Amino acid sequence: MVILNIPCDGSVTKITLGRRGENEVVKVIFDASSLAEKYGSGNATLLAKRPTDADAYPCATTQTNNTIEWVVSNADTQYKGWGECELFWYVDEAL
Repeated sequence: MVILNIPCDGSVTKITLGRRGENEVVKVIFDASSLAEKYGSGNATLLAKRPTDADAYPCATTQTNNTIEWVVSNADTQYKGWGECELFWYVDEAL
């Protein structure tokens, strides 16, 4: 499995998830420590939008403290091309 460590400080703008249809080949680990330091302890939600999708969908993630793990599934890489993802950080009810 390929593991990508991504800081949530805005320094990474592109993540290569793999090839079309690959399943559980890539794990993306988001380090949200900078968000927790700036805004406080929180919970993350990851949304992704595949190249042909009109709307984003929530991704299955696991969170331990300030670390969010996303194991990329074949549904996430279903279509060839560039997609988008955005990590949301919630502190209580505030985004």
